[in-house]
Amino acid sequence: MANSPLSESTHQSASDQIITDARFSADGKRLVSASYDATVRVWDVESGKELKRIQAHMQHAYRAAFLPDGKRIVSGGDDDAREEPPQARA
Repeated sequence: MANSPLSESTHQSASDQIITDARFSADGKRLVSASYDATVRVWDVESGKELKRIQAHMQHAYRAAFLPDGKRIVSGGDDDAREEPPQARA
């Protein structure tokens, strides 16, 4: 992955904010990252583009992962654990 756009993009972002966790989706097409800037970000692995930036926490975000359905993300930080996007349960 050293020559992929994702490694370049992640490095550029990491120079601004410390990335505390990164996990691949089950299909390997997306990556979710947690950062000291309290954001959780979703990346397209092939293009290296940031797909979504979520201001998930009031303080540092330490962990982030895709839930098994691949449609939701759970994250944890200094202040709490969060699930994004919030969805109604049947």
